[in-house]
Amino acid sequence: MKKIVYTFMLALLPMVVSAYDAKIDGIYYNLIPKAQKAEVTTGDEKYAGKIVIPATLEYEGVNYTVSLAKNAFYQCYDLTSVVLSEGLDEISEFAFLGCEGLTSVSIPNSVVTIGDQAFSGCSSLTSVSLPDGVTKMGGSVFSYCRSLTSVNIPKGITAIPNSTFSYCSKLETFDIPEHVNTIEARAFEASGLTSVSIPETVTEIGRYAFWYCEHLTSAQLPKSLKAIPSGMFGHCSKLVSVSIPQGVESIEDFAFQECAFTSIDLPSSLKSISESAFVYCTKLNSTVIPEGVTNLPGRVFEHCESLSSVKLPAGMTRITGVANFNDCKALKQISFSEDLEYIADYSFQGCESLESFIIPEGVTIIKDCTFNRCTNLKTVTLGSKIQTIQRRAFAGCKNLTDFYCYTEAVPNINNKSVFDGSYVEYATLHVPAAALEAYSNADSWKEFGKIEAIGGTDIQQPKTFVTSTDAPVYNLQGQRLTDKPRKGIYIQNGKKVVMK
Repeated sequence: MKKIVYTFMLALLPMVVSAYDAKIDGIYYNLIPKAQKAEVTTGDEKYAGKIVIPATLEYEGVNYTVSLAKNAFYQCYDLTSVVLSEGLDEISEFAFLGCEGLTSVSIPNSVVTIGDQAFSGCSSLTSVSLPDGVTKMGGSVFSYCRSLTSVNIPKGITAIPNSTFSYCSKLETFDIPEHVNTIEARAFEASGLTSVSIPETVTEIGRYAFWYCEHLTSAQLPKSLKAIPSGMFGHCSKLVSVSIPQGVESIEDFAFQECAFTSIDLPSSLKSISESAFVYCTKLNSTVIPEGVTNLPGRVFEHCESLSSVKLPAGMTRITGVANFNDCKALKQISFSEDLEYIADYSFQGCESLESFIIPEGVTIIKDCTFNRCTNLKTVTLGSKIQTIQRRAFAGCKNLTDFYCYTEAVPNINNKSVFDGSYVEYATLHVPAAALEAYSNADSWKEFGKIEAIGGTDIQQPKTFVTSTDAPVYNLQGQRLTDKPRKGIYIQNGKKVVMK
């Protein structure tokens, strides 16, 4: 796929037409006598072997200053070595693009500018020394230099341009100098980096800066950073260690997609987490969301199959994004505010380890597929304000045994698939005594094998814990207790109870 991308990039370039004024010592030139400039260009034959580009030349009595035309050595596959003479001040864009056989290039101190993609696709180039006089670099200068292991950033360069080292698969180490303050988009995308330490001078990092760095195992971020940009470490499938510094306020979409860490400490300064920020972090087992985060926008922890516990902040009253915990197969415990009012579609779909869930009192609607395929879900408790239950909300909950619904007004079920595959004919529905007949005659509800009155509608009034009962006891987060509970409030048979 990566090679196809590179081939497509080359195909987008304009056709290189052989047109030149003179051939001198094997080098083709376009001559501009009135400006006394001679541009090295393409000719009848591709350049090959070793060549030396002079800084000046004399032709027919005129002295010329030499420069490189765009595409001057474009796809000269057999070119192996280039020496640029002192006096040349610019390496033009695309100058050596696609020179796959180039192994050595000597750049003089006089060079101050290197254009876009100047050495892109020089797949045999192993090292480059850039002179300190370079003050301007274009984007993708060394992209697809798959053999590059060593290169420096001159002191005059304060930003590493976009895609500078993208797909440099053998670039395993790189010291980002302290005179750099910006790392632009995709600067190290799909490079071979194994670790990265970003200096404190860096205040801005572009999107996908380290995207698909599949060998990256650790990253140290500067305290100056305010945001983790989109896709920054996405698909860094070996990244096990990263510390997000205090001061970071946002984590953007796909920032840590498919990373390998088992836990991550989120700073208290954090205010927002964007969609899919931790999607497919399959080894992540627990996390605590800081108090400053007020919403999850969607798919934030989707497919985090080892995630077993999550603590949401007390101030989070709405989860508006879909599928935030979709297919978190190990999720057993999730702690959230009793003031939670909204849970979006697919939020807990495929959470196979959930055994009990208490919907907060303020929630009025159970959205599509919220608990679909929660195959070990045994007990569900709905508050007295539930009005509607949507498509496949509890489908595939094949171990469901007890369903508590504390509202006397029978919630509307707008689709017959709500309990598909949950075998409710073998489960018990617990409802207020005053509404027993209404539930018994209502579509979908009447399919329960047993409908029992629980009396009262106020789930906020705890009853006294009875130690002789065999019914399982859960804490307020829905986690089943294995030992005798201490003093406090718990859930048993869908009711709040007090252990004295």
